[in-house]
Amino acid sequence: MPKPKHPQTKLLLQNNSEIQVDHDIHELIQILNTPGLTTINSCQNDRGTSYIQFRGKLAKPFMHSLLGQWLNEKRHKPQYPISFANPKNPKHPNSFQIRWNPADYNLVVRFARLALARSL
Repeated sequence: MPKPKHPQTKLLLQNNSEIQVDHDIHELIQILNTPGLTTINSCQNDRGTSYIQFRGKLAKPFMHSLLGQWLNEKRHKPQYPISFANPKNPKHPNSFQIRWNPADYNLVVRFARLALARSL
C-alpha cells in the first residue's frame, strides 16, 4: 500500500469500521458519515484544491443544499469558487464530487452541517 501524501487520522464510521482519512478534512468526513451518504474518496489538498466524492440517497439533496448556501452566503463570502461534479464514472456511478480551496474549508463544514440537517 502506498504511503499517504498527507497526515492521517483514524475515523470510526457508523457501521463501527475504522478508516484512515486525511487529517485536515476528517471533520467533514465525520459529518458525511450518516445513513444515506457514503464517502468514496477524498483529499485535503490536491494541487491547490480539496475534494470529497460521495453518493447515496441523500447525495443529490445534500449537494443542492450546499450549493445554494454557497451561492447565497452574505456575511462571510467564500474566498474561492467551489465546483460540483456528477461524473459519469462507471467505477463510481451516481456519485457527486465537491471541490473547494482549502482556505474555505470552515465554510464547507458549516454548510455541510446545515445541508445534512435539511436533507434528513
